[in-house]
Amino acid sequence: MSIRLNLRAVESLLVFWTMVSEKEKVGDSYLHDMAQMEEFQATFDEEFSSMSFVKILSAISNKELLNGMNKKEGKFWTNNMWMLEDMGLTRQMLEPLKKLHLDGTLLSSEMEIVFVPMHSQESFKMGQKLYVNFFKIVPDMSQGLGRIQDQELSIYLMEKLSKN
Repeated sequence: MSIRLNLRAVESLLVFWTMVSEKEKVGDSYLHDMAQMEEFQATFDEEFSSMSFVKILSAISNKELLNGMNKKEGKFWTNNMWMLEDMGLTRQMLEPLKKLHLDGTLLSSEMEIVFVPMHSQESFKMGQKLYVNFFKIVPDMSQGLGRIQDQELSIYLMEKLSKN
């Protein structure tokens, strides 16, 4: 069966990171639209909601300090600031995803791998979708590959997909 890659969430935040790094204004409507994307909605819970998502990205965009964040909100804020510090690294993290080819013949059904910039969770499976935290990707420039937990990205993904 086939495996489909979904990079919509990463691409949406890449637009955000680029705009902020170039000191452009990011409209609140863009942030709210991102928060409503299915890819992000799946990652929200009681501690990190769509309101948290918008509040944090709005503060980053407006260069405001945030106080009173919980652990997940703080991690999401830190990860986004990290992306803004080094847009070159951000592009290096994206590169392996663009080159990723997975053989889906081992799977019994269609699957979708959704890369999402999340707070702290590494990955989770929901139905026929595997959600993977973009922030956990470590680029391996010597081979042009990505890694998660010291595993080559394609091996990591196939192992996660094969688990129930």
